[in-house]
Amino acid sequence: MKEEIVERIERTLEKIREIASEGVPILVEGKKDEEVLRTLGVEGRIIKVSQQSLNTLIDQLYGCRRVLILTDFDEKGEKIAKTLSSLLEIGGTIPLHEMRNELKHALAGQVSCIEGIKKTLLRLNRRDLTFGGVKFGRKK
Repeated sequence: MKEEIVERIERTLEKIREIASEGVPILVEGKKDEEVLRTLGVEGRIIKVSQQSLNTLIDQLYGCRRVLILTDFDEKGEKIAKTLSSLLEIGGTIPLHEMRNELKHALAGQVSCIEGIKKTLLRLNRRDLTFGGVKFGRKK
């Protein structure tokens, strides 16, 4: 069971890394979310939505065909995702939710936030993880 959860999370992270490498911006709530994604090998444009107004954010995303929304899975994150999705669609941008939903289901009962993904993987895996050539081990 744990192996299946880890595989689902790792598969989803691979999709996220791939879409980011294609130039699709990723929207996260805050600095720690970005840091965790970076340590898990996600490169590309990650935008922290908590550090700017919605108008600034929408202006910043003008012309983007697709945007990946990776807000937390709690009530606040759900509300942010819904609001962003509506605003982006009005501007002609396609908000991508699939990977967020995949992570949410894989992490159900484990964590409710993006920043908890790495710790969860380490706990479930009970081994070191390597992402993007960088090894992450549990502290002893």
